[in-house]
Amino acid sequence: MKTQTAIAVGIVVVASLAGASRPVQQGPGYEYAVKIMCGTPLSGDQPVVTRFMTRVNVHNPNDTGYAIFRKKVALTVPPGGQRRGRVVKIDVIDTLHADEALTIDCPDLVARKLPSSLDGFLVIHSDKTLDVVAVYTVPGGIDVERALERKMP
Repeated sequence: MKTQTAIAVGIVVVASLAGASRPVQQGPGYEYAVKIMCGTPLSGDQPVVTRFMTRVNVHNPNDTGYAIFRKKVALTVPPGGQRRGRVVKIDVIDTLHADEALTIDCPDLVARKLPSSLDGFLVIHSDKTLDVVAVYTVPGGIDVERALERKMP
């Protein structure tokens, strides 16, 4: 009986230690919605000649610990008729340690089964505050905009 109890306690301790090294995401505390555009857009039935691309830079400004976040894309296409686009959840949980950063760009979104020409919003839900900056490029031009932070309940 003592052997079984010792084994059971050992299993609980090992399971607890294994779980301690994994980040567990609690409910999202912050939300960021960033306008994204990729590819060659269509304006009505006439293609626009300019190609453009969006890069979204995400930085964890916190001094300690890590930030956990999820992403989804709310598409605003097909254009015309004020029809709703679909929402595509990206089934990846991202983790950034203190002061780390990453980039989300058009090739990454297309690799996740999104259309090569897309228009919509990248929505980020995070457990901690982040710096989220969109970089919009077209041939011969660039624009940089910081995403607004929404505190979620």
